[in-house]
Amino acid sequence: MNPPTQWMRDGLCTGSPTPDLWFPEPGQWDVAEQAKAICTACPVQAECLAYASALGIRHGIWGGTAPKDRNGRKAPRRQEQPQMDRAARSRKNETERNRRRRLREAAAAGDLTAAERLERERTRKRSPEDPAAARRQARKARAS
Repeated sequence: MNPPTQWMRDGLCTGSPTPDLWFPEPGQWDVAEQAKAICTACPVQAECLAYASALGIRHGIWGGTAPKDRNGRKAPRRQEQPQMDRAARSRKNETERNRRRRLREAAAAGDLTAAERLERERTRKRSPEDPAAARRQARKARAS
């Protein structure tokens, strides 16, 4: 089953007076660059690239990419994830530090589940600390 093609009528290439622009001959880099420049402003660029990728089209400029650019490429995301601002990153780091502190305190008080959770986190991050130290500390605290 072929992907839908309704988006094609909204493309900037539709009805172009120079349709050969999107199908340059090998070695016509300047023609390909002109087509790619038009594609960057196209409202259906992502749909076009997804269409060419889904069908494995190996000719022409689709979604602002040449065939060599599309080889194994996935369609780009429409919107980038917003970057975390400094204050939010600081709050996140502080929250994580507090969570780790509470786990260490619970392990020191003899809570084996907290000690095991600490150990899993340390081994997952491959820290240079002894991964079993929290468990030993919890056992000592429990024994006394």
